[in-house]
Amino acid sequence: MENTQTKNVRRTIFAFFEETVPEIFAVNPELREELKDIVQFRVEGENGGEWFIDTEHGQAVPGTNPQAICTIVAKADKFATLLEGPLREWIAAYLTGELQLKGNLVRALRIRRLFERYSA
Repeated sequence: MENTQTKNVRRTIFAFFEETVPEIFAVNPELREELKDIVQFRVEGENGGEWFIDTEHGQAVPGTNPQAICTIVAKADKFATLLEGPLREWIAAYLTGELQLKGNLVRALRIRRLFERYSA
């Protein structure tokens, strides 16, 4: 039987990719131009999955995309916590290895604009 914390982690992650990302792009259409790259997310463990941010269409798409310039990897419970916290927590998670970035890190830093709009 699934506990409440597990349900909340799943709800937070899926809601972010399936609902919040399209809403952010709808309210901030300039982000499509600013975030021209495709960024892959791999959320590991129970309630995880893989999505990529399709900036051209302003959405998160389930699955993988070989054209992604970077992959962001974290365990599901950590990723859910990061979504609800300030951007400085992402930096701390990266420095401690709880969040991994693979690929073109400089260009991937543009995706922070999406999370700034989420946590605002």
